[in-house]
Amino acid sequence: MPSLATPRPLLRAIKKQVGKVKVSLRSQGEALEELFQLFTSERQHLKRFSYMNDPRLRLAYLRYHLPLNTVRSICVLKDLLKRYPAIAETEWITDMGAGPGSSTIASLLTLPANRTRRYLLTDQSRGALRVAREIFEECAPAAKDGVKTSITTLQQKLPMLPRFQGPTLVWMSMVVNEFDHPERRGIDIKRFFNKLAEKLPPGSTVVIIEPGLRAPGRRLLELHDSLLESQRWEILAPCTHQKSCPLLGEAKRPWCHFHFRWQPGDIVKQIAVPLGLAAGKGSMSYLAMQPAKEGGLLGNRDPELARVIGDPMDVRRTGEGIYLCQDGKRRVFRNPPKETTRGALLKRGRQNRDARLVAPWPGGSPEAKRPRKERKDRRKPPEKPGKT
Repeated sequence: MPSLATPRPLLRAIKKQVGKVKVSLRSQGEALEELFQLFTSERQHLKRFSYMNDPRLRLAYLRYHLPLNTVRSICVLKDLLKRYPAIAETEWITDMGAGPGSSTIASLLTLPANRTRRYLLTDQSRGALRVAREIFEECAPAAKDGVKTSITTLQQKLPMLPRFQGPTLVWMSMVVNEFDHPERRGIDIKRFFNKLAEKLPPGSTVVIIEPGLRAPGRRLLELHDSLLESQRWEILAPCTHQKSCPLLGEAKRPWCHFHFRWQPGDIVKQIAVPLGLAAGKGSMSYLAMQPAKEGGLLGNRDPELARVIGDPMDVRRTGEGIYLCQDGKRRVFRNPPKETTRGALLKRGRQNRDARLVAPWPGGSPEAKRPRKERKDRRKPPEKPGKT
């Protein structure tokens, strides 16, 4: 199966950051465990500016969460570019709530380097933006043949929005889950996205990435339906339709999430392996959309286009099957081709024999699993720690 490697320029930049501060590896590992607590059970104490200013927590974040989130964004961006290649022509990239800039680095190292790009990173933390700029400058290619890459940082707290100069690729990576704390953030999520839709120039794209866990994943499904209901947004991915999410009505509360194989690099393994972290795989939920204005990316939707949203399972009396989301419904696709993994795009007519693979999922599948039973109710293992 294919896998996504942490880009070498990023690994070099992280190593340079690690070399600036004398903090033992053991202390960094303990700091990483503290971060997991902050990102999950102690979220009420979470303040981005505090952990990015603490040398121990910052190094732990840079050595594990930054490369993991960068690869998450690379995976999503590769998937989007297959269906919407016009995104590659975007000159303006804005990373809101950027932290140290994981989605910015993903864009920098994934989008074609043959055109000028202008990056704007916003965050409430001055320290995070300083680190983001240092890592960006370490990773950015030298100017060549008139092609320039620039970065601007802006200390700004959401829900404030920056000025958008033209069609923009907007990233919101591990940010929307923080909207769940109105007592701390004071953000009305519906009002925020209505305002964003009004301010964005036509042809812009917004990409939201969240942890691959049930709670943030279900909230993202609810946001999906709220955005469609507002009639201010059109959904690009992972959905292949403009209809309500079929998973919201399911009794077992499933959520739309995707896996990827990951080659983390030695600097990540050194801090992750002693903690028993599975550094060779990752997951996320995501949503990509555009303002419902002229000049966008969408054309006529094909009701035969489907996204694979499950892993292989045993289907009673018919062998193996896999769940698809197609035309606003969750369907079972029986006896799929072996290369059909969660996240793949298929074109499927009324009969299964008419199905064909349109685009494989760029992150592959984390591991070969035995098909699960479709009707058997099994207890799921506890969710692994996520992050904001």
